[in-house]
Amino acid sequence: MNNNNSKPYYDDAFDLRQVFRLFKERNQFIFKFTGVLTLIVILYVLLFNSSSKQYKVQTSFIKPTINSVNKIMPSCKNDQSELISKDDKIIRGCSATDVIFAKLLTSLSSRLLQREVFIEGGYAEKLGNEGNLIVDVEKYITKFVDSITITHNKNKLKYELPHVISIQGSNPEILSEFIDEAIIKANKETVNYFFRLQNIEIERRIKEIDVEIGLLIEKNVNERNSKIERIIENDKEQIRTFNKKIDIARYKAKMERLNQISTLTDAAKLASSLGIIDNNLKQIYETENIDMTIVIKDSNKIPEWYLYGEKALLERIKILQNRTSDDPFIPELVDFNIEIDNATNNIQLATLKERLNDAPFIPEINELNYERNKLKGLSTDITGINAMQLYQPTSSKRIPSKNLLLIVMTSIISFLLSLCIVIMMNYLKEEDVTNIQKIK
Repeated sequence: MNNNNSKPYYDDAFDLRQVFRLFKERNQFIFKFTGVLTLIVILYVLLFNSSSKQYKVQTSFIKPTINSVNKIMPSCKNDQSELISKDDKIIRGCSATDVIFAKLLTSLSSRLLQREVFIEGGYAEKLGNEGNLIVDVEKYITKFVDSITITHNKNKLKYELPHVISIQGSNPEILSEFIDEAIIKANKETVNYFFRLQNIEIERRIKEIDVEIGLLIEKNVNERNSKIERIIENDKEQIRTFNKKIDIARYKAKMERLNQISTLTDAAKLASSLGIIDNNLKQIYETENIDMTIVIKDSNKIPEWYLYGEKALLERIKILQNRTSDDPFIPELVDFNIEIDNATNNIQLATLKERLNDAPFIPEINELNYERNKLKGLSTDITGINAMQLYQPTSSKRIPSKNLLLIVMTSIISFLLSLCIVIMMNYLKEEDVTNIQKIK
């Protein structure tokens, strides 16, 4: 009874010393099992996962300087962008610095640009010469480009930290060269992009200025032609007015001459009827003993038929009748003809007609020409102009290898697995012994 009651106690009890004795007895199996698995992993690492040392190459950069921004986008006022490409979905009104830097990041992140740098720089040959045989170049380029990462750093307070571009590989020198060339190419493309936009904007504005100048000249020519037409019309009116005055003066002179002829004719008839044939000027002089000039001046008191006599009156009538023109006897005709001549040969009209270029007489054209010359004088030299500032030069640091960790983990796991196997084997062995005892 005692033996039967004591056996279950010994079967169910856990004796730590017995376990250690068991491990000691099976130590060769444990060490061999652990060693074999560890050796297998080591061989795998050496044969199939024998990658060289890995490095992480990176560089950091920040936004461009204000000086570069002013040169790239000189037409922006108050740091507000005006040269914007809708294709890049950049919002008008944001700061020029942000616009330029966003374009740089877009270019630098472009897989096409990265592929171009890889191919143009011959990096397939450079990396292949390091001992790695590159069979599928396109697949290798895609894998290489996909390994490039760009980190955009911004904290919650909107304080902008440097942006980082990084890549991992086994050759830090070549990778550093690749990153430098990629940044240089992206920077150059960005600067050229905005300079192309600037040139487009300049050409557009110059064309606008030319159109404005043309419109101003056309407007001034039209105004000058209108002024010429007004002057011509006014001169014609003046000529017609003074010609009318001349006609009136001539008609008045003619009527006065005809009236005088009628008056003299009546006087001659009267003198003839009274028998006064010759003039009585001498007789009046002898009787009154006065100056002839006075007599003539006072002759209005003496009838002309008596004073001059029939003969003189008829001679005067003949002279008046034979007069071909009364113009010499119209003093105001001189002034009228002068006015007509001035209107016919208008100096201002001749000057306006002979003018070949109206530009010097348009003040606005001088301002537009100044603006055009200023636009044409803008510098297109991109030397020293950058779309970013290098915050930290390209640097590399070694990435800790995972092979050693794999070997250590394998050793620990295989050791623990061997212990479990020993315990399981011992358990199965005791079960077999128990079953055999039961059978007996």
